[in-house]
Amino acid sequence: MSDEHSNLPVVNLITEITRALSVHRGPLIVEQTLSCLADMNLTAESMQRLDPCMPSEFIDNFDVAVNNIPSQLSALANAIDASKDSIQWNRDLGQFYVKDADIGDSYRNNNMNCILVGKENGLFYSDRLSMGLFFLQPHTFYRDHNHEPSEMYFNLTGPHGFRFNVDGWSDYTADSIIWNLPWLPHATRVYDIPFLSVFAWTGNLDALIQVVNAGDWAELQNELLTGSAV
Repeated sequence: MSDEHSNLPVVNLITEITRALSVHRGPLIVEQTLSCLADMNLTAESMQRLDPCMPSEFIDNFDVAVNNIPSQLSALANAIDASKDSIQWNRDLGQFYVKDADIGDSYRNNNMNCILVGKENGLFYSDRLSMGLFFLQPHTFYRDHNHEPSEMYFNLTGPHGFRFNVDGWSDYTADSIIWNLPWLPHATRVYDIPFLSVFAWTGNLDALIQVVNAGDWAELQNELLTGSAV
């Protein structure tokens, strides 16, 4: 099979992300993401070839996540399923954070991402946009953190909990948009359904992430593990 042919599922995935995201036009982060994608040469011939792999411990719950994508996003769900084995999946073990940032074992052990578009390790190169898929196992707590770039989560599963400025929690359903402004502290908690989202960064793609210390992390993690998170 030629590289161009094997790359087609990933090209189709980005096409379906663009179509699904176009329904949510309006927020600046969505407009910036769509504008960057429109300016790119997203063809099978221009795609960088990276060795595809998915850590084995994530395979089952990743399939659960895809099966929980709602029917209005079925074309995108099918595109993810068709391309998942053509993508290089990576773990965030703290390499994107300032030195000595404590991201916590819950997040460190239970996250996975792929970079479809980006400055480094992206299947398509861009110095304006980093975009890909972001996955978290059930009952994961992603600690409060912030960063210079604007960030989008286009949630494909849910509900999942989010808080901003270390304040109260709100649940967001699948097919919802989260827009994290520059330096806005935010955290995520995942309930029984695995978390799957399209993420995007715009702005300074070289910026590092800072952890924003809060005093309730142990309590929040225990609530997720015991099923008492509300």
